[in-house]
Amino acid sequence: MSTQTISVEPITCPQCKTLLNPVSHAVSHPVPPPAAHRSAEWIPLIRSAVQEVFEKMLGCEVVDRDAAPLEKSDLSAMVGLAGELVGMMAVCCDKPAACAVAGRMLGEEPPEIDDCVRDALGEVCNMVAGSFKARVPGLEKGCSLSVPTVLTGADYRLHSLAGVVHFAVSFSFDGLPFWITLDLHE
Repeated sequence: MSTQTISVEPITCPQCKTLLNPVSHAVSHPVPPPAAHRSAEWIPLIRSAVQEVFEKMLGCEVVDRDAAPLEKSDLSAMVGLAGELVGMMAVCCDKPAACAVAGRMLGEEPPEIDDCVRDALGEVCNMVAGSFKARVPGLEKGCSLSVPTVLTGADYRLHSLAGVVHFAVSFSFDGLPFWITLDLHE
């Protein structure tokens, strides 16, 4: 009986160059610090994601607003985040801003909130959440996004469960205010 010697080259993670486990070919990357400890990182990432989506997809500039988000909105589009980052991102605005978003996407502004307006705002939220996720190192495959959900009406408020860190950033486009919220579980 003859024996054969097999030489195995070390395999490293293409992202961080850490030596992989030879059996599972897996590497354990350090766990990012909790959301609250990374708050200085989240706001700039939200801003750049919003700017990218509004410039590329809606063809308009976004202006940061120093004002606090409005207490009530007519529409809120939400996308859930699951995996290494757990929470929810939402785009909130009033009827004129929502109709303007739909108008920029469709070429004609609807006069009232309808399925086209809801779909457009949901898609904008989905694109912003995807752009945000792509900006967080290591989340490309470690975090999934839900299908957008859109709430409409004049008398509702979004409430997150306990243990959530809340971020809100106000913007405007074409003089119309809107804001993005990000709620992350610890």
